[in-house]
Amino acid sequence: MTKDLIKISIVYVLAIVALCGSYLWLPIEEPIWRFLAADIIATLLVFAGSYLYNNTSVYDPFWSVIPPVIAAIWLFSPLRPFYLWHYIVFVFVFFWGIRLTLNWAAGWGGPSHEDWRYKMFRERLPRYYWIISLTGLHLFPTIMVFLGCIPLYYIFNHSFHNHWLNIIAATITFLSILLETIADRQKYLFKKTAKPQDICNRGIWRYSRHPNYLGEIGFWWGLGIFGIAASPGSWWLLTGAIMITVMFAGVSIPLMENRLLCTKPDYATYKKNTRVLVPGII
Repeated sequence: MTKDLIKISIVYVLAIVALCGSYLWLPIEEPIWRFLAADIIATLLVFAGSYLYNNTSVYDPFWSVIPPVIAAIWLFSPLRPFYLWHYIVFVFVFFWGIRLTLNWAAGWGGPSHEDWRYKMFRERLPRYYWIISLTGLHLFPTIMVFLGCIPLYYIFNHSFHNHWLNIIAATITFLSILLETIADRQKYLFKKTAKPQDICNRGIWRYSRHPNYLGEIGFWWGLGIFGIAASPGSWWLLTGAIMITVMFAGVSIPLMENRLLCTKPDYATYKKNTRVLVPGII
């Protein structure tokens, strides 16, 4: 297991080096577009790793590994005068990324482990699987994450104009990370003693069927609101948060729930009595 984690780590070190080098040397004047190109190059390298290991789950940590790298490059290149809110945002992104990556590593089942959704595509469309993997399972989430990270560019290149909005954004971001952390911990402890057909309906999971997804969605909304605080009136900076919300609500959650309804006999009752995301609302 350790050797396999080291191999995947090498893939990501190469991808990060390629991302940083591409961002510095690509002849694209606009920084955001240059970073998008660099991000795609890094994704293609990770895709090569997925193809080499015949396992698309090699891409899974990309979601949490790359945003802290983006934040670090946009904050420290070039070096800027110290501004407290910039570093508060950076700490949020860094802690979120490290925690989520460690959570992935703890739950990774080795080179033979591949997300059930990827296996579903393999079984249903084996002839086109690697095309689907490249476009839908690598490049598409990369674009989603990049859209979610665009507010970071405006955060680190502007002085904040609305400190109340900062406080709202910081509260949302902190509570979202906390919610996701607690939800993942409760799910981890549940799985240690649960039977395959058991449903996690303890703690936070008693009130929300997907509190981890709620925390993840809230994190990206927090970044978007931070972006608006730095660049007032730029409501388009919420595009990433909106798209990520739609992705979870329209794709990830329905796929997950359809599977749970088929594999856990009591899930229909749990679904009927428990809200999908926000207790008492949604």
